[in-house]
Amino acid sequence: MLVLGAGLAIWSVADAFAAGLNIRTQRLAGPFLIPNTAATLFGMLVALCLGGLVSRASGSRRAQAFERAGPYGGLALLFAACLLATASRGGGLAAGAGLVAFAALLMFAGRLRWSRALLAGAAALVAGAVLLAISGDLILDRAFGTTLADTSRRLIFTPHWEAFAAAPVGGYGLGVFDIVNRTLLDTGNIRELWVVRAAHNVFLTWLEHTGVVGALPMFACVGAVIALSLRGALRRQRMTAILFGLLAADVVIVVHGLSDFALETYSMAAFWSYLLGLQFAASQSAAR
Repeated sequence: MLVLGAGLAIWSVADAFAAGLNIRTQRLAGPFLIPNTAATLFGMLVALCLGGLVSRASGSRRAQAFERAGPYGGLALLFAACLLATASRGGGLAAGAGLVAFAALLMFAGRLRWSRALLAGAAALVAGAVLLAISGDLILDRAFGTTLADTSRRLIFTPHWEAFAAAPVGGYGLGVFDIVNRTLLDTGNIRELWVVRAAHNVFLTWLEHTGVVGALPMFACVGAVIALSLRGALRRQRMTAILFGLLAADVVIVVHGLSDFALETYSMAAFWSYLLGLQFAASQSAAR
């Protein structure tokens, strides 16, 4: 998966430069044509790289650790650079949440010492500063500036939450976002709602489409898979770092799903479904 992800990242960058993309003023979108969706993918791949990196470095001498974990570190930097090039605020926050979850799991399981954590944190800060300098001012402007998108998100969330509240049990049916969206138009929100094709919150979308009757079983199923995977990972003695990386990838896509719609892209939904099945199967095997 990481090799395929690296190929996609390199192709995305090469394609962007071939098209004349200026990373200081324009955002990397990859094959999705939507920077925020690309940010979700690259954030998840960073989390997966960290799982492999810690797994390969654990129990090795320092020289061997660099040799064994080096490829994972290089891939993590590649994916982090692509993530920053998307200039996605939500994607950056989601990736940060995933990294925090990964470190917390390692510490809780006793797989990470404070000395190593400090070294890893310092290295991550240096690498992040370098990549931020390369990415230019765009992500800083989007992160700290007040933009139209801030207001647009609120103007999208509010009427669609009210629409869900009007039919909370059964919702409006699958695939009816455009129809419901058109019924919510008024003079105050037409500029924002007329052009959108998603609620920018996948969980609100599920609730609006299927109501509580359909959405709660989906939430419960995903939550159960993650909870059982976490319990199984904490009981194991081996492969824990890889499982923690998979769980961190869950955090990335769930957190970014609160403000964007990457999970509504079929390939992203299939990718996460595969990761959920992979982590569940691996965590439930014998505790060794």
